[in-house]
Amino acid sequence: MSSALKTAEQTAAIDRFDLALSRLLSATAAGDTRAFRALYEAINRRLFNIALRIVGQTVIAEDVTQDTFVRVWSQAKQFDPSKGPAMAWISRIARNAAIDHVRRNRTQLEDIADHVDHIASLADPVIERLDMFSGFSKLADKQREVLTLALVYGYTHEELATVLCVPVGTAKARMRRGVQQLRVFFDQAVALSS
Repeated sequence: MSSALKTAEQTAAIDRFDLALSRLLSATAAGDTRAFRALYEAINRRLFNIALRIVGQTVIAEDVTQDTFVRVWSQAKQFDPSKGPAMAWISRIARNAAIDHVRRNRTQLEDIADHVDHIASLADPVIERLDMFSGFSKLADKQREVLTLALVYGYTHEELATVLCVPVGTAKARMRRGVQQLRVFFDQAVALSS
């Protein structure tokens, strides 16, 4: 199978997955509990991984994931497929829930300065998205694809390997090379702006 055909099939699979999520969200917005259950089954591990990366503790990530699904249930009517993929919309809710948890549960003794870099790195202003888009455009197709699946859709290494029809080690290597290439790109951009 040619690389272009394989990539086209993978893109089609991602599009089908997102279309299915969009339909489940629409049904959830109408109060369909079976659709909500199917939505949960389809993405709960991905949302858990997003939460875990931010909060750093399994038990808390589980709570954040539950809170995310409560928010998805109550906000499903706000989803607009013309504004972006369903998984990106839901991932944003998970990310915001995790950040809200971190902010809410800070002790009185902690200084916000201890967390500024971490929280700032989670920000997503338009200029950073444009920079990320520029960086992604410099990547090879394989690295761009694996990073998009992992960062936007929350795929684990194992899921990446399955979707891409490659060994887990290859999926990890593509991610590592993609991140390294992005780091070089952004280091050069910072050097040029200085």
